[in-house]
Amino acid sequence: MLAAGTGRPLTLSDLSPHGCNIGASHWSFRVGQFLSLKFANAAKVQGIVRWMRDGQLGIEFVHPLSAGVIDLMAPSD
Repeated sequence: MLAAGTGRPLTLSDLSPHGCNIGASHWSFRVGQFLSLKFANAAKVQGIVRWMRDGQLGIEFVHPLSAGVIDLMAPSD
C-alpha cells in the first residue's frame, strides 16, 4: 500500500470493510486527519485517522469497502 501523493509504501494489518491499521512510525499524522491510501490492486481509498499508538495508525474508511475490494487487497500466499 502507498500513502497517496508520496509513493512510499506502508505496512497494512487488520484490514476490514470499515478500516485498517497501518505502520506509520516515520510519518506525522493527527487524529481526525483525512488521508488517501492507494492499494496496489485497487483504487484510492479515503480514510480518517482515528487513533495513533506505538508507530501504528487506526484508519476508518470514509466508505466501507466491498468484499471484492478486500479480496483484491489481501496478501496472496
